[in-house]
Amino acid sequence: FIYYASYSPHTPYASPPELQGSFTDAQYPRTPDFDEADVSDKFGLTRDRAPLSKSDIATIDETFRKRIRSLQVLDQTVARLVQELKDQGTLDNTYLIFTSDNGYHMGNHRREIGKYTQFQTDVKVPFFIRGPGITPGSTYDDLAGNIDIAPTIADIAGAQTPQVDGESL
Repeated sequence: FIYYASYSPHTPYASPPELQGSFTDAQYPRTPDFDEADVSDKFGLTRDRAPLSKSDIATIDETFRKRIRSLQVLDQTVARLVQELKDQGTLDNTYLIFTSDNGYHMGNHRREIGKYTQFQTDVKVPFFIRGPGITPGSTYDDLAGNIDIAPTIADIAGAQTPQVDGESL
């Protein structure tokens, strides 16, 4: 069992010097909720937010580029781990789980960069498992949360599920 918790993409968005000039044209996705035109249906102070300024949007885009650069280090580390498992002949008998503890908003619903809201940008996170018995490309559509991770790992390992509120996926 290996648990690797990367610091990417948290501030200070560390990345090697050779990546500093990369991703210069990347911009945060302009989804319908980005700098949302009408926030009157939102909760509390969100409904009173002014549209984002050009400066706000520039900061969001630059932060997005820094986060992309920092994630390249994570990608390289995972690639090295996968290659090592291949070289050892253990990749096909190993489960790899990729997830996050929270989402993040950057201009969504006119909100500044951050987290801690009930919006999908903050609560929806990736959760991928690769390993024996997992059909590539298969999906699980039921509601799940981080509370389900420990029971899932215990189930995969054939261990007794700990006394927790979550359920094995």
